[in-house]
Amino acid sequence: MLADRLFEALTDLTEALDRTRTLPDASAVIADFALANLDADHAGVSLHPADGGVIRLAATSPVVHDLDAARAPGEPGPGSHDLEAGSVLTIADTRTDTRWPAWSARAAAAGVLSARLVGLTQLNQGSATLDLLSHEPHTHSTAGFLRARRAAKHAGLGLRLVDRIANLEEGLASRTLIGQAQGMLMERYGLSADHAMSYLRRNSQHANVKVRDLAEAIVADRDALPGDQPSTM
Repeated sequence: MLADRLFEALTDLTEALDRTRTLPDASAVIADFALANLDADHAGVSLHPADGGVIRLAATSPVVHDLDAARAPGEPGPGSHDLEAGSVLTIADTRTDTRWPAWSARAAAAGVLSARLVGLTQLNQGSATLDLLSHEPHTHSTAGFLRARRAAKHAGLGLRLVDRIANLEEGLASRTLIGQAQGMLMERYGLSADHAMSYLRRNSQHANVKVRDLAEAIVADRDALPGDQPSTM
């Protein structure tokens, strides 16, 4: 019966993820699913960029945010690890765990007595992790471990698909914006497409901004274009 309920819940999760278009929205769906179907009183999804740090994508309660905010930059803790997809990190009792004493003490003080973190997937910006927090110690059973891994596999696939679509849409929007700015430069100065693109690239390097951001500024304020043909051509 538990397996049947989990299967139905995973089907609902897949359908819900298919309706999302951003990482935060998809992560919120996954966190709500975890709260309803896995061993957790609080749940969240975190992103671990390759250059370090932790970004909270979703949380089902302020407790998750409070524990994030209380951790000092660079302070070790279970949430500071980027886990490979399907790998699991369990803290059976925060009152006795010695791996991350500062984090565990704050968690216990907040009423979080056990935790389980499950690697979801590798995204464009870094790896994503599902965070499960419980008020009782030793609540994360072997059966719960298997359910969490199975759920994380489905959730990770859905999250990665949303991430890819979002990146494609962002890339398309950027190319469209750059093309508009390129066309404006060609019209104003009688430039070829290659020369207009060269102008955008050189000036983006000069101003230390992305080509997309420069293009956005040009499109947003057409009158800001210099009256004479740029000397950088």
